[in-house]
Amino acid sequence: MSSLLPLEPHQQHALDSLRKYLQRSSETNVDTAFYDGNRERYGRGVPFQPIKGITEFEGMPQVMHWVRNLKRPPDCSFWFQTSTDKFYPDFVALLEEGRVLVVEYKGANLLTTDDTKEKRAIGELWEARSKGRGIFRLVSAGNFSTELAKAVQ
Repeated sequence: MSSLLPLEPHQQHALDSLRKYLQRSSETNVDTAFYDGNRERYGRGVPFQPIKGITEFEGMPQVMHWVRNLKRPPDCSFWFQTSTDKFYPDFVALLEEGRVLVVEYKGANLLTTDDTKEKRAIGELWEARSKGRGIFRLVSAGNFSTELAKAVQ
């Protein structure tokens, strides 16, 4: 399925992989979340901090499916190129009308770093170029629920 967003080939591949997964799993009545949100499944050992708030996705009728965007496998991950490396936003959601919501979570102590400023600028540029089809949000614990709700309206 082709996307109307201005996507790089690797981003298109990540979304195509997401759609293929949806197709394969549609007969099994899967949840809207592809992963259980627990990093321990992926060898990290520590639960990912914003998962308590991520259940917000489950209660939003506009969200068809969402995924914790993992760096591995790299051929199925959604990423943006920064000035120094790849930036893998934390979550990617497919909304019912075909829009894509990309969410990056940062702790309060990281909100003003140069790295975070660059990620915000890249995400906002991607959103601006998407002609309303892509949404980028950089959120923290303090505004997580509010920003998600505003983003999907």
